[in-house]
Amino acid sequence: MWRTLTRKMKDSGIEWIGEIPEDWEVKKVKYMFRIVNGNGFPENLQGEKEGDYPFYKNSDINKLGQ
Repeated sequence: MWRTLTRKMKDSGIEWIGEIPEDWEVKKVKYMFRIVNGNGFPENLQGEKEGDYPFYKNSDINKLGQ
């Protein structure tokens, strides 16, 4: 016999999310992580558009629409 597990739910306060389990906390993502500035790839690889993994910086993406 299968037993259905049910949890008490509450409104998330965010329309498109709907209900969440009652024991969950609602937090903004910006309060859950520490952001550290820096380069994720060596300088010589930045801006490469060829190869196995092309690398685009924010400034490169901004230029795509121009």
